[in-house]
Amino acid sequence: AQCALAHAPRTPGSFNGLAKVHGGAALEPRVKDLATPTRIVWGDQDRAVDVSSAEILHKLMPKSQVQILPGIGHLPQLEASSEIAKAYLEFRKGLN
Repeated sequence: AQCALAHAPRTPGSFNGLAKVHGGAALEPRVKDLATPTRIVWGDQDRAVDVSSAEILHKLMPKSQVQILPGIGHLPQLEASSEIAKAYLEFRKGLN
């Protein structure tokens, strides 16, 4: 079941259901209309949470940007640390 959940495309409300399974607060209501500039980074090979989740979060946060990394899994900060660091610095530059 966990493998199927990891590879299932996400739909609005997916994070709410996932939070209930894990006993936490739902993520979607917490980030909806978030005014903080946000960079969403996702690996297209993520086997823990499907890459389609990035677009759901992006639609909820009006000041967000999405970066999908080809060939990268669930831990882009470890799997592509140099690329992530460069992208972060570029994102930060755009905030000024």
